Amino acid sequence: EDIFTSWYEDREKVIASCEQRYLGLPLSSRPAPPDPDEAASILAKAAAADPQRAFSPSESSISLIERMNFLARLIEGFPKWDEESWQRLIADYCPGLLSFADLRALNLTGLIASTLSEQELATLRREAPEKVLVPSGREARVDYSSEAGPSIEARLQELFGLRELPRAAMGKVPIVARILGPSGRPIQITADIGGFWKNSYPLVRKEMRGRYPKHNWPEDPLAEAPSLRSLKKKPLTKS
Repeated sequence: EDIFTSWYEDREKVIASCEQRYLGLPLSSRPAPPDPDEAASILAKAAAADPQRAFSPSESSISLIERMNFLARLIEGFPKWDEESWQRLIADYCPGLLSFADLRALNLTGLIASTLSEQELATLRREAPEKVLVPSGREARVDYSSEAGPSIEARLQELFGLRELPRAAMGKVPIVARILGPSGRPIQITADIGGFWKNSYPLVRKEMRGRYPKHNWPEDPLAEAPSLRSLKKKPLTKS
């Protein structure tokens, strides 16, 4: 009897069988435990061909990679996450595992973060934050997926009083605001919020007041208190 170990594509798993053969033809077969080294090598080869499929990165993992690569482009010496990084991860963590399901069960975000030093992690949190506080008090998630730079989404009424958008990468890059109207669709995309209030907002206000009269479109947005609600406050009624 000989043990045969193979990668089963449909099951995304290394499977071994103990087979008795005669003239190359199988006479009997039964499951067998794979050789650990051979299994690790087979799994690593399959994972290396398509790391995205093998690990099925979560939104958190993807965001971390995007933040790292954003800083790597702008801060000399900051580590990037690339194809070689995936290959190192595969080589380190395939031993002892048999399937893509085993790889997906790993804490990928934690493993990627563990490749950074404490100083690099601190730089990442400070210069490429996951979220930024907008005037309404809400923490808006920062999207680093675009080559154009990081961006946030916020309803216009959340940004009342804001004169300048936060910046990332040691102040080198403004975080772009995708300013949303009542429909949830962008009515302006800008890195210059001050310029928006001065130049574009009067036109936006004129159009939006007609379309959404119940929403708050103050004449002076810099003097208005920001709010998570876009509707006007109802006047107090006397009892």
